[in-house]
Amino acid sequence: MFDQRHLRAFIAVAETGSVSRAATHLGYSQPAVTQQIRHMEAELGVPLFDRDSLPLRLTPEGRERLIVAEAIVMLGQRLTKSTQHVPHSDHK
Repeated sequence: MFDQRHLRAFIAVAETGSVSRAATHLGYSQPAVTQQIRHMEAELGVPLFDRDSLPLRLTPEGRERLIVAEAIVMLGQRLTKSTQHVPHSDHK
């Protein structure tokens, strides 16, 4: 499975067209971003990027997954934000 870090790396590479720029933007190493993208591709069973093009371009499958990834990250941010405003209570 993959988590928010994988999704953020995928989105950053899609936005920048570069693993190096995405890594710099996220504060990750380039090998870490590459590994996260490869892990996602293995889990999903599809290539996300056309590696024969520079800048990197999304494959049709990658474009479909990008929409979902962006929605998941946005919902995660909304969830985090909404729970910051809820007072903590003791659960018994």
